[in-house]
Amino acid sequence: MTFFPRFDRLASTSVECAAVATSARTDTVRPHPEVSRAPRCAARQASESARRRGPRDCPSSGGGVLPPERQKEERTLAYNKPIPDPDPYTTQPFWDGAKAGKLMLPRCTNCNRAHFYPRMICPHCYSRQIEWFEASGEGWIHTFAVQHRAFGGWADEVPFVTAYIDLKEGDRMFTVLRGVDASKPETIKCGQPVKIEFEEASETVSIPFWRVV
Repeated sequence: MTFFPRFDRLASTSVECAAVATSARTDTVRPHPEVSRAPRCAARQASESARRRGPRDCPSSGGGVLPPERQKEERTLAYNKPIPDPDPYTTQPFWDGAKAGKLMLPRCTNCNRAHFYPRMICPHCYSRQIEWFEASGEGWIHTFAVQHRAFGGWADEVPFVTAYIDLKEGDRMFTVLRGVDASKPETIKCGQPVKIEFEEASETVSIPFWRVV
């Protein structure tokens, strides 16, 4: 025998459940998040805006002029290219000199010849008698090439010119050439005189570049 539930009881139960659910929803109603948190969000936004402005917009900074330490920090942050990690055994004197605005080169005291890149053994006579000296920072273009593709921070500067520089003291150095127009390579000549300059990349490293004079 099959039994069927009473429909009047089911209807009554459904009405009671609906009433309970409605009551529960009414009890848990909360103000809209944007309404309750609006004052706090506005204060937070004002605080974050002031923090982002920092000393640049601060009246005490002299009408929007950054203090020297902030100017140095922003120049460093603007350098978005690879930064060398000096080796204390072979290249540290070179980078220390670059930071001071000097071109320091290794020289063999046995054959009295300078060389670059820095090595612990002279590439000419294989002596280990190496000393460092301040070079003139002058040279000539040995050869050059225009770069139309690059990666990282250099991609923002294409086209640019790379070159090998014949140093006045001997040997050669690879560089990104400054003071030339990469769109007019016919104006660049091998043998043109160049002079070294340094660009600050971080608090401890400055990068050497060569400029046509």
